[in-house]
Amino acid sequence: MTAQAAAAQRWTIEDYGFSVDIPKKFAMCGGGVADHGVGFYLDDNPASLDDGCAVKPTRRVITVFAGLGMDSTLQATAARVCGYGDKRGVTVQAPSGLALGDRPSISCRHDNRSEWIELLVVTECGVPSQKPHVPEMICSAWLHTTPDSFVGDLAIYRETIASVRFFEPRGYK
Repeated sequence: MTAQAAAAQRWTIEDYGFSVDIPKKFAMCGGGVADHGVGFYLDDNPASLDDGCAVKPTRRVITVFAGLGMDSTLQATAARVCGYGDKRGVTVQAPSGLALGDRPSISCRHDNRSEWIELLVVTECGVPSQKPHVPEMICSAWLHTTPDSFVGDLAIYRETIASVRFFEPRGYK
């Protein structure tokens, strides 16, 4: 067992076919009512699994979530999701080598004027679609941080997204 695995809790989302290690030292948070994923704040303050940290975060956070594919390609999904940022901001090239688990992934970075950096990595979760180029379920990992904390938070983000494992979804209808 690696030091990272010993200091982390494995979080499994069976409906979407993925799991991720969440560092035990951070407070976990969630998307609210739906169990589509999990997140954790990158500070020492408390949180709860139903606080909606993936919706409108006011703190530095990493989330790993899933949803049904709504676009014809993974590239279209990434373009749509990456476009959610502050429109007054600037799209910047994302750091290289970012991937969810061992899957080919698409990443983007958006620096907005409200002093936040948004980094997103998107891939297909569960078992890849039988339909050519049509992702059925999308997994995404999001880093919401400040310029001063970016380098340290990026290292935690890299470890977190590398820990993602995919399997056949169970229970999703």
